[in-house]
Amino acid sequence: MSNKTDRRLHGKKIAFLTANEGVERVELERPWQAVKAAGGSPELLAPKLGSVQSFDHLDKSATFPVTTTTAFARAEDYDAVVLPGGVANPDQLRLDDAALELLGEFHAAGKPMAVICHGPWTLREAGLVRDRTLTSWPSLQTDIRNAGGNWIDKELVIDDGLVSSRKPDDLDAFCEALVERFGRGRLAAADLRRDLECGGESGDGHGHCLAPVATAGYRHSCLVGRSARGAPYRGRRPFVHDARTATP
Repeated sequence: MSNKTDRRLHGKKIAFLTANEGVERVELERPWQAVKAAGGSPELLAPKLGSVQSFDHLDKSATFPVTTTTAFARAEDYDAVVLPGGVANPDQLRLDDAALELLGEFHAAGKPMAVICHGPWTLREAGLVRDRTLTSWPSLQTDIRNAGGNWIDKELVIDDGLVSSRKPDDLDAFCEALVERFGRGRLAAADLRRDLECGGESGDGHGHCLAPVATAGYRHSCLVGRSARGAPYRGRRPFVHDARTATP
């Protein structure tokens, strides 16, 4: 066996996005350790400062210190994002408009994401599963399909920059895949063709963008202040594009 140090994520900062309570411990801990082992720097983002209370299924487990809040975090400061599961975790996180907006920023910049178990609930709320192929805990399959996603039952699914797995039993494959995918960086310009489901002024009135841009590193042109639930964002609006000039 080689003793060569894994440096695939050297110099990369990886966001772990969770609620302050309800995250499945192993789905946070194992990917976190994988990122560090590959030379990356993980940071924990949550709606409130303090700590994140993890669970081993239904039993309280370890707590983890929050690095910064979703309201202050910026996708431009990170290279990728991980969304762990746990039933209560995404059920709370998807009500946090700052978290949904942050995910929109990652998506708009073409930065890779990794999501496991119940984590896709938050992606669905942010409007980021339409036309994507992914997996999850089986109980989410109807939500994902209703939101326009293609749900399949596999240990690991990689769709462009989106890595997904179903459950803790899949963590070996999930962790290796996210390290490999995050190490390759953001999507190439040629891959940035899907529109972001949003509530934007350039949309068709049903949450579908009609003004995609070809600017390298950007996936959409109209994240203009509303989450997928229609709630107004709090004034950050960092990715408002002019569809005529395709300038971010």
